[in-house]
Amino acid sequence: MSIFHVLYKNYEKAEENGLVDNLELDATGRNIVILPLYHMNEQSHGYDVIQIILDEEGNPVRINFIENGIYTIYPITIASLNRTRNVFAHPLCDNMQYLSKSLNEAKHMHYCEQNEEWLNGIILELENYNSEEAVDVAIFLKQIRELILNEDVLTVLKKLVKDQYRVLFPNETTVEIELQPKTENTRVRKKKINLSDIFITFGKQFSDAKKRDIDITTNKILHQAHTCYIQKTQEKQKDMFDICDVSGKKMYCENLYRGLFGRKKIVSESYPETHIGRFYDSSEVVHLGATTSEKIHLIIKFFLENQDNREYLNNNDKKDNTIAIMWFAEDLLNKRNFTLSDPTMEEPKPWDIPSDDSEENQLTSLADERARDWKKILRGEKSLSDSDKEDFFYLMMINNFSKGRIAIQSTRTIPIMIFLKNLQHWQKTCSWEIRDSRTKEYVERTPRPWDIIRFVYGIEKDDGRVDCLKDELKSSAFKRLLPSVIDGANLPKDMARQIFSNYKNRIGFRKNWIYLQYMSCALLNKVRQDQGKEKRLTMLGKDKQTRDYLYGRLLAIYEKIEMDAMRSKDEKGEDKSNSLRITNVEKVWSAFFQTPERMLETLHMKIRPYLDKLKSNQAGLYSYYNRLIGEIQTEIRDAETYLANKNKALNEDAVFGYYAQNRDLYTSAAEKKENENA
Repeated sequence: MSIFHVLYKNYEKAEENGLVDNLELDATGRNIVILPLYHMNEQSHGYDVIQIILDEEGNPVRINFIENGIYTIYPITIASLNRTRNVFAHPLCDNMQYLSKSLNEAKHMHYCEQNEEWLNGIILELENYNSEEAVDVAIFLKQIRELILNEDVLTVLKKLVKDQYRVLFPNETTVEIELQPKTENTRVRKKKINLSDIFITFGKQFSDAKKRDIDITTNKILHQAHTCYIQKTQEKQKDMFDICDVSGKKMYCENLYRGLFGRKKIVSESYPETHIGRFYDSSEVVHLGATTSEKIHLIIKFFLENQDNREYLNNNDKKDNTIAIMWFAEDLLNKRNFTLSDPTMEEPKPWDIPSDDSEENQLTSLADERARDWKKILRGEKSLSDSDKEDFFYLMMINNFSKGRIAIQSTRTIPIMIFLKNLQHWQKTCSWEIRDSRTKEYVERTPRPWDIIRFVYGIEKDDGRVDCLKDELKSSAFKRLLPSVIDGANLPKDMARQIFSNYKNRIGFRKNWIYLQYMSCALLNKVRQDQGKEKRLTMLGKDKQTRDYLYGRLLAIYEKIEMDAMRSKDEKGEDKSNSLRITNVEKVWSAFFQTPERMLETLHMKIRPYLDKLKSNQAGLYSYYNRLIGEIQTEIRDAETYLANKNKALNEDAVFGYYAQNRDLYTSAAEKKENENA
């Protein structure tokens, strides 16, 4: 089944389930819905979309600036959506250039002609509803036409603006309005608006409280009437009918398709270069029914606009890069709240680290029951219902790469049972413990993919944030990591090598060292399990300790000796800046990983004064550390391979040895006993 067929069927399923043109399902409040056929939406940026309100007599009485981020829905034709070089008006709502007589006579004339033909057809459709609301809508549409024909909309708008706001420095098309007057505590707030570039929509207000005010964005009767009108218009053009390659039905076909992200095409128009050398005529390339095309494009458009269904892979939509859209066959709105940025949905983050606060990486609310159930299913606390077991997960990568084109880079279709198994495998094999800053306890966590990319390929900046220097690198790395998350594939080995390299560069990640340890242990442990090796434990294990593991333990012990000795100085008031000083272990860290045996002697010499201080002030600690160092060094040098590996660099086992020994040193005797009993 092609992805176009999947999208087509998904739209039809949405229609059957009442999800199309249903503003009640919009959790964001921005009018983001699955649009009905042959409709478009216009997003306001604060002062570029204006609604003109009519009274019962059809007189314009006031205006509303549509709030920033809110979408206005309005009827269109395929021709009006493809008017780059032509004058094709939308049938009802449009830019001021089309509605005002004084701005552009040719565009205004085309609007009036288009509106007249459209209005006659819509009124006939509204008569079929046989309801008072349909009559009110028909009167409302006639009143809009009278306003457009008899008055200059630009002049009307300027008057309404002047009635509602204090206008500063007006001219023919631009006004500066006072949004908030100056007070003792606030400055005057003003805004300059070019009225000739405004998008205009309409509404109607009734004095009768029993009647519902009319808003073109929310009026379903108007939307339905327009869709029926367009389809009946198409039915009359029998010479344009053919078998649609996607739906398999005979329907009206044409070679004009709506764009996404404005006019950017995902299905190209029939330019000669798309068929020359392969077909005689452009119509042989693809037969895509107009209704089929609308359904495919509108469902993609919804996924792209709804933050629960899309993620920017470079976290920056202004860069026009790759966007991932995802959905479930039985959960088009993603009520499960699955997100690529945090696929195991472990929240909130219990550790204090720099995070990306962009909209794309915010975990959506888990208030919905389906989201809570999905989280329990991922943890293995609940099973999928029989109906959900037939579900599918879909993933589509879209590259927004030029001013006129976007491309589907790849698609994935995964049965939900396999998808769930893969996610649980990821969660199980790529997890490590980290200390919860609130409860002060260690908890198992699976790192977020975005955090993996940042700590593998990023650098620590002056403000403490870790991030990649190039968005393109983040995007390509994320695509390579994704199969490990959703397909159960092995972690790319170069990521493990790079995180180990970053781990050895401890000074370069000093502000994020705790989190880098966590990330390194999680990824290196993941690679071990991918290779069929035994999983490394977070706790200190005395058996199966390799030479590299033992050296890692020594690093942790030497560091703890210095910290304890300096803490002893703090208690006497001799030094209060130890939290900022770099320890000797940190200074020799990178060199130690390259030549551990040689640097061990250097490190021991540097730590000797701190051992002597402990011997004088805390003899018990001195004896404990001295005994540990002796035991580990003896075990290293008694090994049969000691001489052969003497000058060999440390491998990733040193990471686990350092972590386990450090964890053990900072665990109280009571906690250790409790863990043993558990």
